[in-house]
Amino acid sequence: MRMEIDPRASLEAAVAGDEAALHLGEPCVRVSRLKERTLSLGVSQPATVPPALRAARAGLPVSRRLSGGVALLHEEGDVLWSIVLPRDSPLVGRDFVRAYPRLGEGVARALGSRGVRAEWLPAPLSFPTYCLFSGKGFVLSGSRGALGGASQHLTSKTLLHHGTLSTSLSPETLEALFDMPLSFVEQNLSCIAREGGGSSDGLLEDIAKSLSEAIGERERSPLGR
Repeated sequence: MRMEIDPRASLEAAVAGDEAALHLGEPCVRVSRLKERTLSLGVSQPATVPPALRAARAGLPVSRRLSGGVALLHEEGDVLWSIVLPRDSPLVGRDFVRAYPRLGEGVARALGSRGVRAEWLPAPLSFPTYCLFSGKGFVLSGSRGALGGASQHLTSKTLLHHGTLSTSLSPETLEALFDMPLSFVEQNLSCIAREGGGSSDGLLEDIAKSLSEAIGERERSPLGR
């Protein structure tokens, strides 16, 4: 499986890379580190939603994802990861919209090797304007809250499954953009720093390798599960 690692990327560039990989159609794992704080919007979300307007007024970049969901704040240094698989891969299956735990297994594994216990759980519907709490898809949950999430884009031949992993938090920015109470952030959001994951050195490589290995193992199993 082809692997691409970019230690310093804009969200716009990462999305463009995902789109290129999606159209190429070959199995691929891509991992990058975000070089600047950015607000992302789901593919069908209008640019006039309040978080986007507030971000623009504050001078924060606003980018659009290929996949669905609502607005999400990405901090500088956050990890962006993606996998592209042929639609007929046994790992994709007919239940791909509920297959976040198996498709994102490599991310949880990589964190586990750093002492961070994380698992993919259905996204709670507790703050609808913020993607991780919109009640859609799954979130990667640590011991102190949501560490990240993922979303999908399907073509007739290929599935893109991509996500984000938080390395730090900015409660004040979340409050300013989303009217998200600081108490809600404290109780529901986490990041690698809060989970005691140690240095981020080698993290991109660890995630890329774990994703590739997990995908390979499942595709070699009889049912791809």
